[in-house]
Amino acid sequence: ASVTVAAGATTATATVTTSLVSQTTPVTLSALLDGVTQTTLLTVLPRLPFDFDNDGHNDLLFQNQTSNLIVVWYDSLLSILGGSSLSYTPAAGWQVVGCADFDHDGTPDLVLQNQSSGQIVVWYMNGSTVVGGEALSLLPGAAYKVVGVGDFNGDGKPDLLFQNQSSGALVIWFLDKAVVTGGTSVPIVPASGWKVVGVGDMNGDKKPDVIFQNTATNQIAFWYFDGGNYIGGVLMPTTPALGWQVRSVMDVDNDGKVDFVFQNQTSNQLLVWYMNGVSVKGGGVMSLTPASGYKLMAPH
Repeated sequence: ASVTVAAGATTATATVTTSLVSQTTPVTLSALLDGVTQTTLLTVLPRLPFDFDNDGHNDLLFQNQTSNLIVVWYDSLLSILGGSSLSYTPAAGWQVVGCADFDHDGTPDLVLQNQSSGQIVVWYMNGSTVVGGEALSLLPGAAYKVVGVGDFNGDGKPDLLFQNQSSGALVIWFLDKAVVTGGTSVPIVPASGWKVVGVGDMNGDKKPDVIFQNTATNQIAFWYFDGGNYIGGVLMPTTPALGWQVRSVMDVDNDGKVDFVFQNQTSNQLLVWYMNGVSVKGGGVMSLTPASGYKLMAPH
């Protein structure tokens, strides 16, 4: 962008518009001051991946386990600033299983899976309004449930992670919107009792990793991935109290690192852990507790 400052003026305003919403974009801004060109380099940050109201904070998505109603809570650190119900409620049997920008318009979309047939659909969103949708081109095996969303093959497009609810085996489907373009099975199978609770970059290499929580001990473990390949893992040194389940994996405090949002399975309270890799650096209970029947479903 180029800006010419009028004679005698001390300030000028330039608006920079970029379509590169999924990555950090360098922009050179030049201003002509008294016949001399002054140049500076700006960095245009991408929109946050789970920011439904475009306020610079990732938000939380709940689904009522009886009515199926989906609600978005607009989040700022530990405070809930507002919320809205989605413009459409899915039919019985359809559950939100993930959130990502599938159509690359800079706004988060939803993934839903039918808990009986296994069929998967993507809802294209504009804030809390459903503007379209389509079913995936393939149907997973009956025991495979979507447990996370992330760009595993580095093509800039969100992919799906499945876990077999009987064997624990993991499978990744590479996607282009709702089209399955390929996939891979993870050769290592987690031990019994370890369930995937989310996907996020836990070691700072800009690649999605897989977060597990043990259903008996409540321990949390990370598996580090390079694409679809498991390259190592670590057990988190801090274990949450029994009853607290990781329900969302996202950057809550805008430090560029993945944090955890827990929901208590009895009281429904929400708890945030601010993370620095495997270490908890802080956190607290969120300002509101969802009503009975509402479970935190995404992002994870």
